[in-house]
Amino acid sequence: MSTKGSSVFSCLSQQEKQVLLLISEGLTNKEIAKDLFVGEGTVRNYVTSILSKLKMNNRTEAAAYAIKHCLHEYICS
Repeated sequence: MSTKGSSVFSCLSQQEKQVLLLISEGLTNKEIAKDLFVGEGTVRNYVTSILSKLKMNNRTEAAAYAIKHCLHEYICS
């Protein structure tokens, strides 16, 4: 786990990081809800929170950011 990666995503909760990871893998809100055993509305709320905290305009931008900053390695290490 890199220090840079942890600081980049430190503003996100663990659940938000998991949602962002799934977004970066191309999953829809419906698919994320099913994987995490939560409602689609809950996923929408997480996405809104993620975008706000990362100061991003859309999920595609957030997904690219997650990939660029190796969120997968940070969560899985």
